[in-house]
Amino acid sequence: MKTTLSSLLLIAGISSIVLLSSFYRSCDNPSTTESDDRKERGPISMRSAFENPYYTSNDRVGHFYAEVKSGEANEHETQRAPMNLSVVIDRSGSMAGEKIRNARLAACFLVDQLNENDILSIVIYDGSVDVLQSAIHVSNRSAIKAKINQIIDRGGTNLMGGAAEGYAQVKRNYRSQYINRVLLLSDGLANEGITDPSQIRNIVRSKSMNEDITLSTFGVGRDYNEDLMTAMAENGNGNYYFIDNSEKISSIFEKELQGLSTVVARNTVLDIQIPDHVTIEKVYGSKYVQEGRTLRIRFNTLFSNETKGILIRYRVDPASNTPVNFYSNLSYVNQERKQAINLQNRSDFTNNKELYTENFNAWVSTQVTAYESNEILESAMREVDRGHYDEAKKLVKQNESYIQSKPAAVRNAPEVKSASAVNASYHSKIENVEEMPAEDVKYLQKDTKSSNYLLRNKK
Repeated sequence: MKTTLSSLLLIAGISSIVLLSSFYRSCDNPSTTESDDRKERGPISMRSAFENPYYTSNDRVGHFYAEVKSGEANEHETQRAPMNLSVVIDRSGSMAGEKIRNARLAACFLVDQLNENDILSIVIYDGSVDVLQSAIHVSNRSAIKAKINQIIDRGGTNLMGGAAEGYAQVKRNYRSQYINRVLLLSDGLANEGITDPSQIRNIVRSKSMNEDITLSTFGVGRDYNEDLMTAMAENGNGNYYFIDNSEKISSIFEKELQGLSTVVARNTVLDIQIPDHVTIEKVYGSKYVQEGRTLRIRFNTLFSNETKGILIRYRVDPASNTPVNFYSNLSYVNQERKQAINLQNRSDFTNNKELYTENFNAWVSTQVTAYESNEILESAMREVDRGHYDEAKKLVKQNESYIQSKPAAVRNAPEVKSASAVNASYHSKIENVEEMPAEDVKYLQKDTKSSNYLLRNKK
């Protein structure tokens, strides 16, 4: 079978990473030198490190990882933050029957969880978009639920039109101390209005970064575009849920509300300054913008017990042997007070090959392996979507070999073991994918992509 250019590039990338793993002193006993910086301030902690505190003339590609964690909210913050939510419900023809009934039940359930301090709007869409309930404080639950129970299925799927109206409703009552979020539910493909995935991603990302309005997506059944719904949630700084059975909609809505119930930090921004002699090749884990020599990552609101990670692959200019210094600044608001955590990490040039090979940081190497493995499996799943089954099988096999090539301290880390388990499960299920019914393939793709999404977003 003819190998695609993307596959060749991917294989080349895997080979370079496998070579890197051979630099450990022992495959079963790698160096765990801790060359990282870490600080904790109240319920927020941050840790950062280079994969190696040294680089050489021949080894100028490196990795830097920064991780932010939120703990339990302070006892003075036990009362949940007020919410400004817009629930956007697909009422297209494919939602007929149990799906639309369970969507109504879930929306009514959500209404019952809110109070007069919360703001709620309900948007419904098919080929057209209607505001069923304009943004209002939730004081008369019965009246709102009566409107919800009138929703019936009809028409096409103007998914982005529905989301846009949801954003408009939230923006109308935007308050910085509120949770400002759109909850988008759909079971079908966007086939009316704006349908271009890249355009939709850009709109959603802009709403999150520039207007601090986030988006969670809820995909129901097996016929929606899971790649689009996942991308919308990741660019919208919210959550993505695969709902294989419409009876689970209410419980998934409950999970979302519980996750939003306690705010630990607001206006959370991570800035990472990089030196002039370093080029950023790739960033994993979070969306970012580069402003001059600063990478800016907007986490916005952090809730209890969240983990946010960002992995940077960089290259040092071949004409420079000067130290590589990364400066990380995390700023946020906690209990109405501005807070900051500052970390500094350094990687030095060396001609001592042994010094270089003995100083890999197992914690960062674990993150590199987890993110790279996640991406390889995503590539395999794209090949299945295209019907390139042989290519997909090659990729999952290569992925397992890649993971197994790592030292024990890396491959036995929880993140990598989870990645390996997801890859192995997918590998076994696509052995006879050519013979699988189309509906089973759809389920397999959505289920595995959901698992992969949870892993790379540390949920």
